[in-house]
Amino acid sequence: MTPSQPIPHSRAELACRIQLKTATAQKILRRESERALRALYAIEVVFRATLDAARADAIEGASRSLMENAVSELEADRVRIEALVLASGIEFAPEYSHPLEVPFRIQTPSGFALIRMIESLDALLIQADALWLSGILSARERSDHAYRWQRRLLRVLRRIVALEVTTRRGMEPPETATLDAPLTMPETVTPDTAAALQAV
Repeated sequence: MTPSQPIPHSRAELACRIQLKTATAQKILRRESERALRALYAIEVVFRATLDAARADAIEGASRSLMENAVSELEADRVRIEALVLASGIEFAPEYSHPLEVPFRIQTPSGFALIRMIESLDALLIQADALWLSGILSARERSDHAYRWQRRLLRVLRRIVALEVTTRRGMEPPETATLDAPLTMPETVTPDTAAALQAV
C-alpha cells in the first residue's frame, strides 16, 4: 500500500516586487531580509500555533515594536530631509546606475511591513542624495547619514532573527537546541529572488 502523501497547507501570500535604487537599501535587503522574513513567519505563524497565546502575543509584540520604532524614526528623518529639500528649491530626483528589483512572496503582515520599511529608507536616501548632488550636504554628511541608517535597520532585522532563534531554542530540549535547527515554514524568497540578490 502506497503511503499517503501529506496534504499541502494552503497559505495566504502576497506576491510583490521591490525596487531599490540606493546601495545602502540594497545592502540591507541582501544581507538580512531573507532571514528576517523567515523569522517573522515563525513568530507570527509557527509560534502562534505552538506556544500559548500569552507568550505568542508577547513575542509578536516585541518584534512589531522593533519595527514600529524604526519606522517612526524613519518618518521623523523623512520630514526633516524633505523640509531641507523644499527649502533648497530642489526639484529633481537622482537617477541610479544599478537599481535592484527583486520579487518576494510575503506571508505575514510584519513581512509586508519589513519590505515597506526598506523601501521607505530607499526613498529617504534618494532625497539625501539629491541634497548631496546639489551641494547642500557634504560627502561626509551624506556618508554618515546613510551609514547610521544602515546600522540601525540591520540591527532591527538581526534582533528580530535573534528573537525567533531564542524562542525556538526555548521550545526544544536543551540537548538539541542549536542555532541552525530548521523550522518548518514555507519559502518567503523565490528562486528568482535568490538569484537577484546573489547577482548584486
